[in-house]
Amino acid sequence: MPVYFQLCQTVHKVTILAEWRLRVVHGIPKAVKARPAPLAGTHRVSLMFDRIGENFQFNQTALALRQQRQEVLAANIANADTPHYKARDFDFNKALQEAMGGGGSLSLPATELNLTSARHIPAKAENKGTAELLYRQPFQPSLDGNTVDMDVERVQFADNTARYQADLSIISARLRSLRSVFEQ
Repeated sequence: MPVYFQLCQTVHKVTILAEWRLRVVHGIPKAVKARPAPLAGTHRVSLMFDRIGENFQFNQTALALRQQRQEVLAANIANADTPHYKARDFDFNKALQEAMGGGGSLSLPATELNLTSARHIPAKAENKGTAELLYRQPFQPSLDGNTVDMDVERVQFADNTARYQADLSIISARLRSLRSVFEQ
């Protein structure tokens, strides 16, 4: 989680830097009580930030699914000695395709909050849902009905951890490049 926290801090710093550049370049005042008329070029800038957000949506979804899979695998390992426990897992590629709009239960409509005051902050919540958990077929079923194979679980856990770290490294590199662009 500390790496994710650092990632959030970096995104926050890039956002603050971008807002500062908007104020300097476009002369947008620091605190605006009423909504000002759009300045020339600000619509393009807001579209740019929307595109940046959409560009990171894939990585954000992949990280969320990797985290969910890590929790499922950890639960399997924790219940290795529980009688009649059935090992669970999900197909990461299928879940990612469904989450990114390839159809399926993960693509639920977004929820928007109604504003009852002009001072309220508009908000939107996206329900990503959860991946469909499947039961893992054991290579050697145990006498107590437990289907957890510790060798398989350890390999899957290590593989998922390595891929999670790789995803974080990719996002960090992309954010560093964005920060360098904004600092120029």
